Amino acid sequence: MKKRRHHYVWKHYLKPWLSEGKVWCLRGEEIFETAPINIVQERDFYKLHQLSNEEISYLKLFAGIYSSEPQNEANLDLVIFFEKLQQYQLLIESFEDTSESELQKVLDNIFNSIENYHEVIESIGHKYLDKILKKDISFYFFSEHYIEFIMFLCHQYIRTKNHRERMKSSQISHLDHTVNFDKMWSILSIIVGNNIGISLFKKRDTYKLNLLENQTAIPFITTDQPVINTQMEFTEEETELVGEVELFYPVSPNLAILVSSLQTIVNQHKALEEHEVLSYNKLLIDGSLNQIFSNNEDYLNTLIK
Repeated sequence: MKKRRHHYVWKHYLKPWLSEGKVWCLRGEEIFETAPINIVQERDFYKLHQLSNEEISYLKLFAGIYSSEPQNEANLDLVIFFEKLQQYQLLIESFEDTSESELQKVLDNIFNSIENYHEVIESIGHKYLDKILKKDISFYFFSEHYIEFIMFLCHQYIRTKNHRERMKSSQISHLDHTVNFDKMWSILSIIVGNNIGISLFKKRDTYKLNLLENQTAIPFITTDQPVINTQMEFTEEETELVGEVELFYPVSPNLAILVSSLQTIVNQHKALEEHEVLSYNKLLIDGSLNQIFSNNEDYLNTLIK
């Protein structure tokens, strides 16, 4: 079966903000309570589009130019893998009758391939979110675990509708008229997420993982852009992080993580003061597209101007 409702923010991630299965959402000046299945989703958002030869060539060039070794080879292999899937799709669709159940199942799996890719990343990240919620970030000290977490984190940063729109606006003037950004996006986002994750992992002695605890009366919010870079965003080409990087990711109204080289935090654990919580919440709001989430309706009311 084809999966058509694609969430660009993981539904499970929102669980700590839920009450009786619902979260408070601020969109524009409207506040409403809803279930995660209804928000931060778009039909066919991660659909694997049939790409032209020019678009495949662009993706291969992108994977090679904007990735350091050996990541460029891994990204190129990824593009080739999706290229092969599309070739299989065309072959199957060339048959006179594709209604046979096994053939249709193959076509559905090809359609779902990028959505399934993100589901695998989510399943890997699940155990690390559980640990963070228990105030345990000891996995940082084990390379084989930390690389899994940092890759998960960077894909949550890049996979959103917000990043799609921003990357499109910066890339569109550089693209040849023979290629379509929207068709390439779902693969481009994986390449960029991979690049940022590998870069931060290589610098893990500098970019430390910190736990931020919020014991104030002000809850952490989250948004349709749940991971933000507090310092700066992308280069003009929106392909890799430059300059100072500091990734902030709230995981509940009371806890967040910070990947930073800028702050020296004793034992990588800090209890925040109220003005710091308000500052991080403002950064989240400024970095969002159009949806802000909280467990506290009253707090969202204070955000309406």
